Amino acid sequence: MQHLINELKTLISCGVKKHPLPVKVGNSIRIGPVVIRQLKDKSFILFDSKKQEQIGSVYSKHSALAIAKLYNENEKINYILVLDQKIQKHELDARFYQHTIDKTKDDHKKDVLDIRLSVAYDELRAINNKLEQIIFY
Repeated sequence: MQHLINELKTLISCGVKKHPLPVKVGNSIRIGPVVIRQLKDKSFILFDSKKQEQIGSVYSKHSALAIAKLYNENEKINYILVLDQKIQKHELDARFYQHTIDKTKDDHKKDVLDIRLSVAYDELRAINNKLEQIIFY
């Protein structure tokens, strides 16, 4: 019985080293040696706790998690940074369109902005789906 317990412990410890699980500690999320913290401006900053260096900063939590995963796998993160810039653009566009819809009286302008708002939300969903594919697979 003790042999099975020891074998299970080694299996779990090897699995966690290969595929680290996210752990929330206070204001930060730790995934292996990567620490993700949210700043006051609602963006996220990533650190490598072993090397004591900053990995980068991103706009969305999805991007931060994807970068942490790729960084732990020693993969390139440039693609995630491009997706993060697109998320920021479409989210700010959506805020602008929603604010303008709320403030304008012109029905024609509201219709046009409503279409643009739905396009911005569709783009956000598509980019978040791409990031989730990277995070979960």
